[in-house]
Amino acid sequence: MRLEKCREDGLILLAMECWGESEYSLARYFRSSAWSIRKRRKNALRYVASGPDVRWHDTKKRKGETYSEFITPEHKS
Repeated sequence: MRLEKCREDGLILLAMECWGESEYSLARYFRSSAWSIRKRRKNALRYVASGPDVRWHDTKKRKGETYSEFITPEHKS
């Protein structure tokens, strides 16, 4: 569910991790630099991995945030 909230960045993550696409081929597709693709993939992965883990019941629940709030620098503490 969190992957879908990432929109295009989630698609980049999915393409690289599941389909084996390279950052260079995705950069050509999105008309962007390979550096930008790496950054977008990393942001999406961090967001997806930061969700609550239902396997551990005593973990601290994280505040629900949108992907755009998650990646904005002024939101970080």
